[in-house]
Amino acid sequence: MDQQRLKFTEGISNMVLNRHDKSNRRSYLAPARAGLIGLILLAALTEVSVAQSKSDPQREAKQTEARHQPSEAQVGSAISGTQYHPVCDSPPSREDAEYCQEWRAAVAAQKQAELAFYQLIASIIGIGAVTATLYLTFMATRAAIESVEASQRSAKAAENAVQKSEAILAHAEQTAERQLRAYVYVSEIHCAIINGIRTVKTTFKNFGQTPAYECSIVVKVWIRPYPFDPQGDWNVYKEPPVQSVDTVPPSTISENYIEVPVITPETEQAIASGAAGIWIFGEISYVDCFKNQRCTNIRLVCHGDNWKKGSFSPDKEGNNSN
Repeated sequence: MDQQRLKFTEGISNMVLNRHDKSNRRSYLAPARAGLIGLILLAALTEVSVAQSKSDPQREAKQTEARHQPSEAQVGSAISGTQYHPVCDSPPSREDAEYCQEWRAAVAAQKQAELAFYQLIASIIGIGAVTATLYLTFMATRAAIESVEASQRSAKAAENAVQKSEAILAHAEQTAERQLRAYVYVSEIHCAIINGIRTVKTTFKNFGQTPAYECSIVVKVWIRPYPFDPQGDWNVYKEPPVQSVDTVPPSTISENYIEVPVITPETEQAIASGAAGIWIFGEISYVDCFKNQRCTNIRLVCHGDNWKKGSFSPDKEGNNSN
């Protein structure tokens, strides 16, 4: 049928050309005729290509059927029940080559799946190991914190014990020092007439258990109004004070005699009434066995009822020691 159409098209073309040759009188229509001939040829070629395209699916179907048709080796392996493996080094046919490519892809995919599975197992094991490590680290940190807290408590307890021990030791040292140190003070003081002279006898004693070194005793006697007036003139008498410097052993007594200035009847009456008095100022300084400087200040007065007895009593102020 295609050949008939081609022949028909060629016949029409020849007829048109013959008529063109015979009709030279219409030469001005040559371009239009040539265009018409071209259109007729184009239509004929299009018809032929359509016919060929209709026949291609049949040929493609045959090729596909031949490609998917199993080879003798495949049929033999299917009959025997074994898996068919083509020779992929040099496949004998295109079908085997394509199968080899698909087979290689399948093997690679299987290996990737196995590798992914192993990676998953390794990841699970790694996560478990990390979890165990974190747990052990947490427990170790907690134990370390508890140990540090226990150490802090122990250190605090030790510090408290040290402080208590230091306090006890300091108290013991103070107690020992108070018990063993020297105490030099007035043991007796009396005013009497000795050999016709009114004299104040002062007796000092070391009441401690250790000697008093570099002991200095200074005593001054005044007759002044009572009560004590710190603004008064206490330097009216120029006589030097009684002073002794020596080492005073424990329980040792040191006596000093001081002459009292001349007392007029008016002054004696004032002393007896309590308006005046015989004042004694003294200072005792020494060093104890612990190398500590000690000092004792005394301020005594004889007036009123004590005048007849010749005894002295401490004033309200001026008596202190360390």
